[in-house]
Amino acid sequence: MDAGIGRDGLRQVAHQKAESFYGGVTLNDIDGPNQTNVNGIHGLTPDSVGPEGFVGRDVLLNSELWRSTNGVTYDPYGGQYITLDHLKAVAEVQGTRIGFGDILFIRSGYIAAYNKLSDQQRLERADIDTPSLSGVERTEGLLEWIWENFSAVAGDMSAFGRFPETERDWHFHEVLLAGWEC
Repeated sequence: MDAGIGRDGLRQVAHQKAESFYGGVTLNDIDGPNQTNVNGIHGLTPDSVGPEGFVGRDVLLNSELWRSTNGVTYDPYGGQYITLDHLKAVAEVQGTRIGFGDILFIRSGYIAAYNKLSDQQRLERADIDTPSLSGVERTEGLLEWIWENFSAVAGDMSAFGRFPETERDWHFHEVLLAGWEC
């Protein structure tokens, strides 16, 4: 589970069945006798990236506003799904055009719900060994939609995908970082 601020690198997780990282890079390419900086952010410099750095168009899907407007309940700590149909409906209502290479941000309402917790409730939540967290559904259709449209994804949720994972065939890290079985 990822929680916090950060960007996952293309060397973080391999596709387990294919035993390779994004672009067919193998563990031997990363940590073997002939290791390289391939897929590594540590090899990026202003000279290799360019003066503009990384540039992309951000797309914010305000799921929290859409739900409150449409009377749809959501508990960030209830293990609920944000479905592909839900995200498409949010984009349509907002008039948001999605294009290849966009960066997807989802406002789920997690921050607002967290801010309503008392200090005691926050401490109790921190002591839960395996929390139930709501997030994006882990389905082939949703992953295809992300893969075909976005260069990166993020959200205000504690975990981007619903946690704990119950969909064993669709691990976000494997598909989003390494690819479709590379």
